[in-house]
Amino acid sequence: IHARLFEFITGTPWYLGGMSNTKQLHHLGDVLAKVAMALADFDHPTVHRSHPWDLTRAAQHRKKIEYVQCPDRRRMVEWMFHLYAASAESQLADLPHCVIHGDVNDENILVKDRRVSGLLDFGDALINPTISELAIALAYAMLDHSDPLAAGAEIVSSYHRIRPLIEPEVKVLYPLICGRLGTTVLLAAARRQIDPEHPTWFITEERAWKLIERLSMIDPLDAGNRLSSKINVQTFQNTG
Repeated sequence: IHARLFEFITGTPWYLGGMSNTKQLHHLGDVLAKVAMALADFDHPTVHRSHPWDLTRAAQHRKKIEYVQCPDRRRMVEWMFHLYAASAESQLADLPHCVIHGDVNDENILVKDRRVSGLLDFGDALINPTISELAIALAYAMLDHSDPLAAGAEIVSSYHRIRPLIEPEVKVLYPLICGRLGTTVLLAAARRQIDPEHPTWFITEERAWKLIERLSMIDPLDAGNRLSSKINVQTFQNTG
């Protein structure tokens, strides 16, 4: 059965496909919104859990800053977690929740002809604020872009056309992205204490640090506004 399934799931991992263009960014937004809507009413006992990548508990990794050797990087990631804690953490319980994939990174997205052809590895699936899925995907899709917030805005606008975002979700989106990026680099720093030669633990680390450095130079309010710049705020819905 599994062999037959893989006959129909073809594509190249996002990170190997070169710089994503507008078409690809738009289709990712479409897919994320459709997955959220498909999972809106799904439930299962195994998804009522947490794990180290649970975005609602990103603050648990803040203490790992001690593993970051560079003072400038420590300062930047501390700023990321401060923004997450001040602007998102206490708001999450009141947002719409559903089962999310939980790890829509650029290794788990398959692309064919500049369209998303599949999502791999639902091993991190759990109940979370629905907006967490979009934030996680944005944290990886914005990597390497010369204008990461512009790329992110394309994804957000496509997502919003299918699953309209509510204003509280938009307000926490950028802080959640920061929480995910902070988690990524701090878990990598902690894991380096265990096995610095591990073949997969550090694939995203340096790229994530570069994005953190870029974002740390932008006012967070401006960053959030840029992500939602293609959304007509008058179309916000009260449910979602």
